[in-house]
Amino acid sequence: MTIVLRGTLDDGTGATLGIRRPETLNNPGQTMVAHGRGVSLIVGYAPPVENAFGLAAVGILNAVAAVHRIRRHAFEALELDRAAVVETTDDARTLVAQLSRRLSNLQLDLSFSVDAYADTILIPEMLVESFHSSLRDVSALADALANTSRIVERVDAVLATRRVDLETASQQYAEGRDRVLAAVIAAGSVLALPPALLLAFFGVNSSDVDPRRSILDIHHYGVAYAIAWLPFLLLIAVGLVARRRVSLSLSTPDAVNPDRRRTRRSWLRRSRRQPR
Repeated sequence: MTIVLRGTLDDGTGATLGIRRPETLNNPGQTMVAHGRGVSLIVGYAPPVENAFGLAAVGILNAVAAVHRIRRHAFEALELDRAAVVETTDDARTLVAQLSRRLSNLQLDLSFSVDAYADTILIPEMLVESFHSSLRDVSALADALANTSRIVERVDAVLATRRVDLETASQQYAEGRDRVLAAVIAAGSVLALPPALLLAFFGVNSSDVDPRRSILDIHHYGVAYAIAWLPFLLLIAVGLVARRRVSLSLSTPDAVNPDRRRTRRSWLRRSRRQPR
């Protein structure tokens, strides 16, 4: 009792504050179990039961140590995310991979190092389960486990945000690459097709082609050049106008919110109907 009462307080009535005695494990005059700060006293039980109690206590200690370890690793993961310098998609992909690996380890450690040892069914015996439950209540393992789970959820939220950023950057990169590729193909088509049509025209044995004149004579072959180039120039102009209309329709708030546009139209109608 000297070890158990060390560091506790006496309220003056003989009851010692800081000591918990489970009712199911205390039989007056026969057995007694008392939990203090980091110390448990077992009296009156047979050695096999005491060994089972010691095994249950070791499980609780492993669970508490795992909680502290998981919290430390979770803070390290958050610190890694805060200190990371992400400038390219490769950097973002590397950071997401590191956070994913750390989160997987945290979740596995939380499941198999805390939940498994905190489960009362580890030793399926009513007496040992009562001792295990009393130790778990004394150590506040349930609250610690809930708080640690929330911390791990924060790491998961940070990882989800990083994944969204990576997906957005990858999508922007793909869209930019497709635009560049489409522009190169369009420019190549515009530069290649009209000269090919002109060469085909000049290569035809026709009375419209004067062998005494150069193919660069614009005054004589102006109609041929116009027929070869004007359709492609008109196609480019139509494409630019259509692209601008699409961009404007996407950037207009009324296009995003049709209800607001209908409300504005109805308000304009009512204002026009009102007499001046």
